[in-house]
Amino acid sequence: MTRTLSARTIARLVTTNRDNLTKSETVTIAAIESGGPLLIAARDIIT
Repeated sequence: MTRTLSARTIARLVTTNRDNLTKSETVTIAAIESGGPLLIAARDIIT
């Protein structure tokens, strides 16, 4: 990543449907989820 994503963008990426993501969005989500297992649990609760 070349710049820091906003909280709104991160929230949208981790809560959106995974079928229509670009490759860069998929890589970003993988990086976020590898660093935050609690984020995965929180996402599962709200979706």
